[in-house]
Amino acid sequence: MASDPSNPQVYYSGGTAPYDSINVMTVSKTINSGTNWTRSYLTTTTGFTYSLCVDPTNSNIVYAGGNPGLYKSTNGGTSWAGSGTGVSGYVYAIAVNPATPSIVYAGTPSGLFKSTNGGTSWASTLSANVKSIVIDPTAPNTVYAGTAAGVYKTTNGGTNWTVMNDGLLSTNVTCLGLNPGTYLFASTAGAGVHRWLFTGIEENTGSTPRSGFVIRPNPTAGKSLISYALPHAGKVRLVLYDNQGRLVQTLVTTVQDAGIHRIACHTDQLAAGVYFIELVTPQSQAREKLVVVR
Repeated sequence: MASDPSNPQVYYSGGTAPYDSINVMTVSKTINSGTNWTRSYLTTTTGFTYSLCVDPTNSNIVYAGGNPGLYKSTNGGTSWAGSGTGVSGYVYAIAVNPATPSIVYAGTPSGLFKSTNGGTSWASTLSANVKSIVIDPTAPNTVYAGTAAGVYKTTNGGTNWTVMNDGLLSTNVTCLGLNPGTYLFASTAGAGVHRWLFTGIEENTGSTPRSGFVIRPNPTAGKSLISYALPHAGKVRLVLYDNQGRLVQTLVTTVQDAGIHRIACHTDQLAAGVYFIELVTPQSQAREKLVVVR
């Protein structure tokens, strides 16, 4: 579904419906918060609408992506037409740049495509199976793409991309959500919902520790990454104990600067079982369980 940013009673819903003897791409619209709906048929061939997006600056412009391809309405969903050249097949995600609405992104199994002319033409900007797209409204050149190979980020509108998969227990990312400046949320296939804290610590929201540091992956079969934030510089001690309280490894014992720190804990030589990692800083002392599997 997609909402009209200028009218909270207007929503669009995508899907499929019978047309003659087949099911085709459709979009339904309500102008009274769902009391009544009107349906538009986008195609006359078999299809399904997977994604919708309303231009945040012009509510008359609506994009619908699905199979087959991408469609655009310039009159609030009254009529639809195929959106340009360069993108076809399945379209799973659409996003419009809020600062420059002529810039539109479309996510497909064959890549992320970008239009700079409101969908008239498209060019590939990322080769990946893209399932979700999020644009940072506070920095519109920053775009996140959720793909079958993890999360990608660009800060220059798609010219360059970096992978941000640290902490993901599955890189098959099906959906993204953004709380600007705080969290990026990633829903995965089979491994729950994760969140990326923009100070740099990755978390799995299924078991978020309250201790001030994060261990990922946990359980582990070979190596875990321990991430923690120091508000002030000071002496840090990070150690690994077995379940009998015996010291197994000293990971850190030094003065560290304020900021985000990441330390690798190698467990490939340890027996399977339950261990504990303890973090001691001038401000606090905390302990988390680490499970080693074989």
